[in-house]
Amino acid sequence: MANLGKKFKEAGEIFDTVDLDIPDREEAMRANEGKPALSYILTFPRALRGFTRVCEYGEEKYAKYNYLKPAPVTQHIDCVMRHLQSVANSHDYDQESACLHVDALVWNVLRLSETIHQIRDRALSCEWDDRPEVNVTRLDDDK
Repeated sequence: MANLGKKFKEAGEIFDTVDLDIPDREEAMRANEGKPALSYILTFPRALRGFTRVCEYGEEKYAKYNYLKPAPVTQHIDCVMRHLQSVANSHDYDQESACLHVDALVWNVLRLSETIHQIRDRALSCEWDDRPEVNVTRLDDDK
């Protein structure tokens, strides 16, 4: 049996929790079927630290949560492409921010994804989607 009676500190005072005897192998029931397993993100601790550094730099340079203001989709794509090009060319660190380009790339990809999701969910006007419409024809369609 697991003894869950532990002390913890909260607001400067000590509180005792209730002693409960619960079988060691008995897991709490949860209704998580069909819900996203967001805990996967916890398996990337270094990337999350880098992502956080990019967030902190952005807060210093612009303002906290400035990125929540809308911006055109192509602006996000431009940022993604610049950081991707730096990573591909073995330029690890951004000189201005001292952050890794790959961390700025991750930040910008997430911002791009969030913007596109917001547009598709109609939480953001489709006017922010300024990507050009390009008709691509497969080479074998010419036959």
